[in-house]
Amino acid sequence: MTAVFVANVRTSVEATAVAETADQAARLACEKAMEYLQSVHADFGYDDPMLVGKYFGVTVIEFEVGTAQFTRRSTLLAP
Repeated sequence: MTAVFVANVRTSVEATAVAETADQAARLACEKAMEYLQSVHADFGYDDPMLVGKYFGVTVIEFEVGTAQFTRRSTLLAP
């Protein structure tokens, strides 16, 4: 099976990213968190997005991706 990694940085908003490796997911989430912080004029005095993850913490979770299976039909969308 294939795995994807989901990273999350929690500031006043959550920055979440999905990637093929844990490092990629962490970097992308940190970059998004830094974009948000810069948009609200937060200045940490550094340019490396990974330091945002070091300050706020970054959580990375691995998910196994398999094939989807049809289990039952929903009646909510039936005509």
